[in-house]
Amino acid sequence: SKYWEVSRSHSLSDMNAATEQLEDILNEVIESQLISDVTIGALQSAGIDSSLISYSLPQGAEAPLFTVGFNQKSHDETEIASYVAQDLNRKFYKIEANEKNIEDILQDVVHYSDGQLSDSSMIPTYFVCEAISQHAKVALSGDGADEIFGGYETYKATMLAGGVSKFLSASIWNFMGQAVHRLSGVSESRVPLSEKISRLFLGMSNNVPHTGWRRYLQDREMKSVFSKSLYDQYSEKAKGYDEAFTAAQGDVIDKALLSDQTYYLPGDMLIKSDRMSMAHGLEVRVPFLDKRIVEFANRLHPDLLVTM
Repeated sequence: SKYWEVSRSHSLSDMNAATEQLEDILNEVIESQLISDVTIGALQSAGIDSSLISYSLPQGAEAPLFTVGFNQKSHDETEIASYVAQDLNRKFYKIEANEKNIEDILQDVVHYSDGQLSDSSMIPTYFVCEAISQHAKVALSGDGADEIFGGYETYKATMLAGGVSKFLSASIWNFMGQAVHRLSGVSESRVPLSEKISRLFLGMSNNVPHTGWRRYLQDREMKSVFSKSLYDQYSEKAKGYDEAFTAAQGDVIDKALLSDQTYYLPGDMLIKSDRMSMAHGLEVRVPFLDKRIVEFANRLHPDLLVTM
């Protein structure tokens, strides 16, 4: 039998009580994860998750903040990240993503990922881990927060799919999604509106829409790029994700959260952080995946996590 397994209940539904409990637990967890014989840094983005970690750091802790800067404003998060650092009076390091040597970096990323993953965010993670390793040997990361607190926009889409996907056939949803995709053209935006609409429609055509929205490439694109053997391997892995969603207990949000916690998180996000950090001898710690925080988050009523 398993030593421990994630499960969800709806036992905590009061926002004020939940906020107080999270603050206490997070402070306790952060303090325990700062135990180290070497300098500890923190990965700071514009997100709530990394900012919560930074604001939970004890004032006496010498923990600099690190972020990656991009030329494209839609991808760059340094403005908010630097504000957090200034507000907390902490050292702040901005690592510029050098697009000139991106081909060399990509080759390194592929090498260190060891064929386990093709997540595009491995590239900025590689950049920031390389930079942090020159100043610290341990770093705190916000990984896992989205999967336990319902932070992705796709959770809202999953709620929507439960009510409207059945009104049209899978073939019609797929046709609409492909049509929007073909007409949308190319955009330098991080996630253009046309792509969101296209992915929404294409996801509705899947047996399990939630897992479909985790794919960057849809079936038609994968078949044009992958060999048959690679596509078959991918399909088998995707089937496991669908099965994790279907087997999870609870309502549609419970199923989405639990399948992400048990399949997507260990199969993508944590592999990304582990491979890219170990490439530079950097230990990444993930406070939000401390057992105390995961159990707390899984007691929260879905209404506190995802609202339309």
